[in-house]
Amino acid sequence: MSAPIDPEDFLSTSSSSGGNQRARTATWNYVATVRKATAVTHSCVGCFTGPNHLNLIICKGSHVEIYHMIENELHLILDFPVVGKVVFMELFRQPHTGTTDTSTR
Repeated sequence: MSAPIDPEDFLSTSSSSGGNQRARTATWNYVATVRKATAVTHSCVGCFTGPNHLNLIICKGSHVEIYHMIENELHLILDFPVVGKVVFMELFRQPHTGTTDTSTR
């Protein structure tokens, strides 16, 4: 088991006598993805962009792609990243309430 980390190791401290400074720094790693993911993690088929539009929604880790199916061809509609990781995806249709007024009173 490793020794506990002292928070003072990550802070810069200065002494009030003579302006002597003692700085402690830690090495931090920054990891970024250069390429978009290619492995599909989740997918759904349904009417997402309109009541009569058949769509394929594909999630690739933290990236979502929405396709529109027209005559056995897929056309990319939207392609966007998500901050985080998608762990569940499902189409949801809100029940029709019989009114066009969406405000609550």
